[in-house]
Amino acid sequence: MTALSSAATDAASSVWNDRIGDNHSAATTANAMVDLLRVLRISLGRWIGVVGYSTLLDRAVGITREDYPWISALFQPEIDPADVIAAIESFGTPVVMAGGKQLLAVMIELLGRIVGINMALHLVKHIGISGSYPVIRASTEGEVDE
Repeated sequence: MTALSSAATDAASSVWNDRIGDNHSAATTANAMVDLLRVLRISLGRWIGVVGYSTLLDRAVGITREDYPWISALFQPEIDPADVIAAIESFGTPVVMAGGKQLLAVMIELLGRIVGINMALHLVKHIGISGSYPVIRASTEGEVDE
């Protein structure tokens, strides 16, 4: 396992706890995990592109797989709540939660290599806390897309 900075690990735990928490059913946990990754894909895709996000996720899954070999099965080709539920039933909620947090920490660490750790922390923390934001289009003089 690549050593992760405490900043990336702390940010991942904070975002995970804000978005998912740790006292939920398997279905609630699975849906929250899928939703978090969806929000990350949309939001980070604006900064690093869809292909950049896919590459970031693939690399993060590859690194996280060293400690949690089952995690790569969740991304075939995209994560499905039913697959997360199956992982929870097979490995237990604490193991799946730890794998998800580590995946997020690895994503933050890798993103930090591209845009700098402070920017990576800023981007992911704001995504994790508030979800998505309305988009103000510059070409329409302040109209807001919801």
